Amino acid sequence: MVTRESALAAPYSAAASIYRYQEPVLRLRPAEQKLLAAALSGKTDAELSAELELSIEATKKRWMSIFERVEQFKREILSQAEADSDVRGPQKRHRVVAYIRTHPEELRPFSWER
Repeated sequence: MVTRESALAAPYSAAASIYRYQEPVLRLRPAEQKLLAAALSGKTDAELSAELELSIEATKKRWMSIFERVEQFKREILSQAEADSDVRGPQKRHRVVAYIRTHPEELRPFSWER
C-alpha cells in the first residue's frame, strides 16, 4: 500500500502526482487553457495565433479573458505588475505564464460545479 508520505518521497512518481493533486484556482475555460499551454513555449502572439488557427484579435481577447480570471481568482499574480507604472501586456503574460509553470493543475480539466 502506498501512503501519502511514501508517494511524496518520490516526487516524480505517478503516486506523487495523485497525492499532490490540487483543484485549479483560475477555473480557465478550455480555450484559455489551450492558449496558455501553447504560450509555455515562449511563442509570440503571432505565433500563437498561427498555431491555434486564430486571428490576432481573438488571441488578444483570450489573453484579456485570462487576465480577468487572474484578477478575479488570484490577484496577487498581477499585483507586482500593477504596481509598475509602465505595465504592459507582455509583462502580465510573463507573470501569468510563470504562475502556470509552477501550477500545472491550472491546465487540467475540472468540474464547473461548485
